Amino acid sequence: MARIGEPNPPPDPGVQRQLLAPQGPPRTAVRQQPVSVGRRRSFGDVIGGLAALILLAALVVGVPLALAALIGWPLPHKMPDARFFNSTINASTFTNILAVLVWIAWAQFTACVVVEVVATIRGIGMPGHVPLSGGSQVLARRLVAAVLLITASTASFAPGLSTFGQHSSDPPRPTISVSAGVHVDATIGDVARTADSASHPEAPIPTQPTPGVGARVSGATKFYRVVPPQGRHHDSLWEIAQRHLGDGRRYQEIYELNKDKVQPDGSKLTKASLIRPGWILEMPADAHGGDLVEEPSASTAPATPPATAPATAPNARTESTLTQVAQSLSAIATTAGTGVADGAGQQVLDSSATQPLTPISLVQPHLDAGRAAQSQPPASNQTPFRLPYEILASPLLAAGLLAALGRNRRRQLWNRAFGRRLPVADTQGAGVEEALRLSAEAGEVRFLDRALRELAAAASAAQIPLPAVFAARSNGEGLELLLTEPSPRAPAPWTARADGRAWFIARASVGTMPDATVSPASAPYPGLVSIGVDGAQSRRFLDLEAAAGVICVDGDQTKRRAVLAAIAVELATNAWSDRMTVTLVGFPGDLTPLAPGRIHQVANLGQVLPLIRMEVEERRRALEHTGRESVLSGRLGASSDAVPPHFIISAEPPDPGDSAALADLAHSGNRIGIGCLIAGDVPAAVWHLTVDAAGRLTAPLLDLDVQAHSLPDEQYTAVLELFTATTDWSGVPLGQTAPEAAAIQTRFSVTPTVSVGLLGDLEVTGVGDLEPERRQLVSEALTFLMLHRGGANPTVLASALWPRGVSTEVADAVLTRLGAWLGKAPDGSPNLLRLPDGRVTTGLYVRSDWEMFADLRAVANHDPRFSDPADRDRVLDQTLGLVRGPLLAGRDPGRYGWLAYESVEAEVPAVIADTAVELCGLRLAAGNAEGAVKAVRSGMLASPADEELWRALLRATHATGDTARLEAVVNALWQQTLEMPGDRGLHPKTEALVEELLPTWQAPAMAGG
Repeated sequence: MARIGEPNPPPDPGVQRQLLAPQGPPRTAVRQQPVSVGRRRSFGDVIGGLAALILLAALVVGVPLALAALIGWPLPHKMPDARFFNSTINASTFTNILAVLVWIAWAQFTACVVVEVVATIRGIGMPGHVPLSGGSQVLARRLVAAVLLITASTASFAPGLSTFGQHSSDPPRPTISVSAGVHVDATIGDVARTADSASHPEAPIPTQPTPGVGARVSGATKFYRVVPPQGRHHDSLWEIAQRHLGDGRRYQEIYELNKDKVQPDGSKLTKASLIRPGWILEMPADAHGGDLVEEPSASTAPATPPATAPATAPNARTESTLTQVAQSLSAIATTAGTGVADGAGQQVLDSSATQPLTPISLVQPHLDAGRAAQSQPPASNQTPFRLPYEILASPLLAAGLLAALGRNRRRQLWNRAFGRRLPVADTQGAGVEEALRLSAEAGEVRFLDRALRELAAAASAAQIPLPAVFAARSNGEGLELLLTEPSPRAPAPWTARADGRAWFIARASVGTMPDATVSPASAPYPGLVSIGVDGAQSRRFLDLEAAAGVICVDGDQTKRRAVLAAIAVELATNAWSDRMTVTLVGFPGDLTPLAPGRIHQVANLGQVLPLIRMEVEERRRALEHTGRESVLSGRLGASSDAVPPHFIISAEPPDPGDSAALADLAHSGNRIGIGCLIAGDVPAAVWHLTVDAAGRLTAPLLDLDVQAHSLPDEQYTAVLELFTATTDWSGVPLGQTAPEAAAIQTRFSVTPTVSVGLLGDLEVTGVGDLEPERRQLVSEALTFLMLHRGGANPTVLASALWPRGVSTEVADAVLTRLGAWLGKAPDGSPNLLRLPDGRVTTGLYVRSDWEMFADLRAVANHDPRFSDPADRDRVLDQTLGLVRGPLLAGRDPGRYGWLAYESVEAEVPAVIADTAVELCGLRLAAGNAEGAVKAVRSGMLASPADEELWRALLRATHATGDTARLEAVVNALWQQTLEMPGDRGLHPKTEALVEELLPTWQAPAMAGG
């Protein structure tokens, strides 16, 4: 457990605050002894620890000494020759061989001891496994733990070393240790109060049991109390099993123990995905550890440290902006005669322009709103959310969905109206988006797409026909295509198997062909879909075209529907296919937003059978007319006569007559570009797939036995919900609430010592040293806190950073590391604070550029002194000067999945764009055309695809009187519209504006039709 340092005593003895950053007590404080909370050490522990110490000394020190004294050097003293191997084997030889083995065993055990001791000292939780250690490491771990019990508990040993290396003149640092190997009723909140009691004797130590404790022991039965949500995340059986049983997949055991039991609120656990705060869950016998959830205590006003400005600012941009704002406010207040001078002689802002404002706490302004929101109890019908495991296990499906979601969001942004932001999905849809962000393997999609297109280009160049592929497998080595007929000749760099039944390409060989050769190539196998993962952890694919007939999927009804949903969604959104039609039969909801150009949805098979019959006949006639046996020959190289494939997927068993008719139509004996995948048992099917209740998909004819990818009903519904939000082009109005003038005044009066740049690539300045390999995770934790200035519960922060679960020790270590990284404020207080209710936040001397942007924008909108155009121009210009690029540009795509739950990604570009448009209008009205262009370009740094910005740029460029420049802007605008799938061409408003400003311009594509 991470240590929580004792804070400086506040001026008011009745006000207490917990701090996370490493720090010492004030010089006037009385030195306190460490306080230990946990099971007391018994006499048996002492005896066991001494025995373990003696045994460790005997094994680590005694064994090598005994070997050296009794046997000596067991190996030959010189390099052996041929005579050595022909010499007689005697007792000495056996003794030396045994001595070598004992030396090896000793070295391995000693390595285990070293690993365990280092892990304990560093406090990293469970150490790494020593290769081939077997029971040696277990024995070493138990002996080391027993030795530690002589003087301290296992979990407190590492914190106890925190004073190592300190000088005698350094102030003492009180530590609080909590025993980790035993079940305790104390939480971090209890520990912190105990520490406070040590420095404030008048504060009594609470005797009531902690209601928020994680795992408890009552007799021989273990229980867990479901913690209330603090923010967006809720507890779930999966996460509880991950923390206390070591495997989230054991959630079913907890469910079975508690199913239908009456809970304190009178309800029952009837569904594994629905648990509520306050429920008491019985745990399996081997459950261990605890969540150590902070106990929310009565809200108390935090201390008010003095607002002393630091001598230097962390970066020039922040310092310059603050200086300009202070000068602007001072000048305006002086002109209006309504400013109020603070203690430093600066003019400060007031809310009414007639009455002065009083200073407020440095901590209170940005915490009240968050505290009010997070302290509310959850609604009784609030459903805890679990990260969808099936989507996490389907990275190619996730990559396709994420790409489709990005296209839809860009289309939304292109149609955004001034003063509105894009809508975001609610909890379930946001959960799916988080899983998509975390699991999508865009690199794997690019590898597969490039490999297949390079195959088509290479085969065309070598005049080798494309092989008839029915399946494929990929792993870390490369991609293997399984062929229906032997084809021993493969174009380089592909290699054919000896029997010609498979072609293989290594990963390193993909991407060696020139782009100009590959880009025009058609997708050779658009019907290839990932089915699941086999026992060798290889991803398996099936080509739906290759059956040349109906493929049926039988077995467990629920799993069958989930498997077909996953296939349909991936097929509709994958990137290794070109033009195609996917007809979905019997799928609930509207899936067309996933791929408007691909998906055609009908209620039953009978509605499309006549069209399929006509299409099959046309395809057969076309193949006969061109003399081709299959559609594969039309997909070689840059061929333009490729026939777009058509795939029919039925989620429910159709009418027997319809399925028989479809089987008769599709059965052609060769590849005509049509694939049919039907639920249920179809007697005339060419391929029969079976899926059981455990999700195992088998097809003996195809040598297929995999754990199938699936999209269960609830996740399917959440995907629909997520994409429904992307069809809302009206957007959501941006809130225009009155600012907290006193809070803004306080923030402007303090120059930050730590600046966090979010508007562009993430930049953090004014911090201490941190190992490069840890910077990414700690920076993400800081970003989360900067976007949740009301504070965040540590469990919420941990679930955001590690959505798949993490131990409490690791999460606490990151918080401690973050506190050390941020350091202290000029007044001596730490920059990372823990509030009385357990939430974590940053102090006022840590500020982000987005927070400054929002404050400046609020001042411009709501203070009457900025109604003058010149003053408003100045403050808006300073506001846009903070923008360096899109929000968190360049971040790791596998992280920041928690942004899916936030509106900030939709709000930030909208607010910046609207600010730029407004400043552009102010400058056009003042006759400053070049300044208007500059304002729009500043906004485009954060939102380059916003249509309102493009229209403002057109008006500003037209005002310069440079026709060639205006034409260049229109052409750039046109090129950008071509990247909007399904919505090409100028928006009607933009088209009308172009016709008004530049009537001679004609779209290049329009000239060609």
